[in-house]
Amino acid sequence: MARPLPPEDAQRWKWGLFYADPADRRLLVPRRLGQGRTLNFGRPAAWLALLLLLGLPLALALLVARAM
Repeated sequence: MARPLPPEDAQRWKWGLFYADPADRRLLVPRRLGQGRTLNFGRPAAWLALLLLLGLPLALALLVARAM
């Protein structure tokens, strides 16, 4: 179960899942639950990283499918 967030943190976590704080310079921040890190979607570099992580495999799969 998710822990309650202090009011100042609640504004940074959208829907309790996505961290977005443009004032926070970190690209990767600790996850709210569990271990690991998550992207700071308040930074443009996070959107670029997400695009690369999702777009490159998709583009590669489309290229391979088209070549067949």
